[in-house]
Amino acid sequence: MPDGTTRYLGLMAERVTDTLYKSEEEWMSTEVSSEVAAYFGEMIPEKDGMIQRLRVDKLLSDAQRSWLLPENLSQ
Repeated sequence: MPDGTTRYLGLMAERVTDTLYKSEEEWMSTEVSSEVAAYFGEMIPEKDGMIQRLRVDKLLSDAQRSWLLPENLSQ
């Protein structure tokens, strides 16, 4: 925060089985854009299925962000 304080916002995800690191070069564009689910990002094909990147910075709408984190209104 601008004043040096820290705010935390929790995130719960269902059916998450693992987390991993992949290089930027491995991600493939989905070429599908959605205003409703803008938080879905690129994908990586794996032997057991597809892995889809979740864009945490896109999870909250501007209205939700200003309601949950009102100090961000001036940014």
